[in-house]
Amino acid sequence: MKIFNTFCFIIISMSSYTQCISGDCENGFGKFKYDNESFYEGNWKNGLKHGRGLDYQFDSINIKTKKKAFVKKLGLFERNQLIEGNKEVFNGRILLGFTITYKSFTASCLKNASLYEYPENTSNIIKSFEPGNTVFIVSKNTVNGYYYVIDPVSGSIGYVNQSLIGQLKQHNDQKDQLLSPSGISESLSISEIKISNSTDNLLGVKIGLSQYFLDPQETKTINIEPGEYIIFAWQKGVSPYRKKQIIESGQNYERNFIIVYSD
Repeated sequence: MKIFNTFCFIIISMSSYTQCISGDCENGFGKFKYDNESFYEGNWKNGLKHGRGLDYQFDSINIKTKKKAFVKKLGLFERNQLIEGNKEVFNGRILLGFTITYKSFTASCLKNASLYEYPENTSNIIKSFEPGNTVFIVSKNTVNGYYYVIDPVSGSIGYVNQSLIGQLKQHNDQKDQLLSPSGISESLSISEIKISNSTDNLLGVKIGLSQYFLDPQETKTINIEPGEYIIFAWQKGVSPYRKKQIIESGQNYERNFIIVYSD
């Protein structure tokens, strides 16, 4: 009986320190505390770190300095991975800092491949690729062994099995800014982005982790928190656009997409 009571106490003690202590840690903004002083505070999606947040992971106590060793990540998370932001590693004596970002690539299909709606071969097939077809790879980070890609020909976006993609060629960011300042916002915590699609094709725009699709001749206003974002824009028959841009606090932005024909 004595052993049983001790065992129950240990389980209760541990479970009380590994839990969501505030907000929504499933689909929303919340703070999750682990059993060793570690925590994550930020956005969640389907129980995963997804969006902007702070992840602090306690490691140990340095025997010589008696200081806590830790790893701290601050920035944009996608499915538990920090894809854009800053990372600090402290071993109890030396603090190292790193800037985390991701790059985009183009590549050719090695074999016949399918563009899936989700990163699994049981999901809907959006289109099929033949060997040699070029795809635009949003990020080298994979999900279940699939790249997230844009088809420059059709403008479709989805997932392709990593094993069917050839050598990656880095895609360089555009030099000009995608968004132009359009006035002062009503809030320091929220900026408005007005996007107009003055073309006859569907327009896709990706800002951070959020995606938007605009029908031909449609205008859409997006509310967004100030910060640094990687922005993508793409259409059928047009090479995808990628640019890192800072959204300033108190500033609104706009962009009108048109088609320019050249001889």
